[in-house]
Amino acid sequence: MPATFSIIVPTYSRSAYLARALDSMVRQTFTDYEVIVIDDCSVDDTAEVVARYTKDPRFRYHKKGRQGGTNISRNTGYDLATGSFITYLDDDDELDPEALATAHSYLSKLGPGGRHWLAFDWVKRSDGTLDNVAPARGEGYWSYADILAGKIKGNFWFVFSREIIEQPRRRHDERLVSDEGQLYLQCFKTDPPYHVPITLYYQDDTSPSRQTDAMRTGKRLSQELVNLDIYLQTFGDDLKALAPDALGRKLSRLGWVRAANGKPGSFACHARALRYGFTRYWLAMALKSLPAYYQARRSGRGDS
Repeated sequence: MPATFSIIVPTYSRSAYLARALDSMVRQTFTDYEVIVIDDCSVDDTAEVVARYTKDPRFRYHKKGRQGGTNISRNTGYDLATGSFITYLDDDDELDPEALATAHSYLSKLGPGGRHWLAFDWVKRSDGTLDNVAPARGEGYWSYADILAGKIKGNFWFVFSREIIEQPRRRHDERLVSDEGQLYLQCFKTDPPYHVPITLYYQDDTSPSRQTDAMRTGKRLSQELVNLDIYLQTFGDDLKALAPDALGRKLSRLGWVRAANGKPGSFACHARALRYGFTRYWLAMALKSLPAYYQARRSGRGDS
């Protein structure tokens, strides 16, 4: 019998944190689940740590043949998942012991079968603060337009029906570095999430990055350029129709990121952004762009 929940856990060489995350699954009061650990070619004792858990048939381990990053790992997990509902757990974070039980209760309230998407709050372990912004009106469905406009942003723990990513088949764009939210935003257009302002997810915001090399300034900026280009190609028309102010901000940001990468077209982006209004954000991005462009060219990033 397929499990009710499939929990996807991407990991890379953080076995000490991973054990804590998997322990939080062992403590779940709702027990009809499967945990799928996707190992992105770890070079530590991750396999040995996971072996302690795979004695329980609910825990599965898959080591990839080639390193590819978080989005590819998540996609691999989706392909292996058998649960009616899918969620995730980062390898350095924890779920509340009542997380799956609470999700199951709300899914039952929304109705049997169908396409459901739940959004719960999460907090940062360092100070216990919420790591998101959402409407203050309590639980209920979110508006796609509000999400596009940035009125709802930050980190949430999502639980969603398997059908949403299978009918039609949807996966994270593997050209993106992280930025898994682009897949979620595509789903929100047709299957709006139901927000429950209950904290069930605890983020370790002090742990080292899973991809430390990706945090180098030049590499990070080149990745942001790819992510922004794909975002605007995918959601540009919706932004123009539903959240033009947000489109202006994205174009302003793209103008600066193009300049920081030494790429042409920076000021064309700023000119397009002006169509949606003159703002202090636009001015800040435009003023940063010219020196950023020449600095990037001198450092060689413009030729990358």
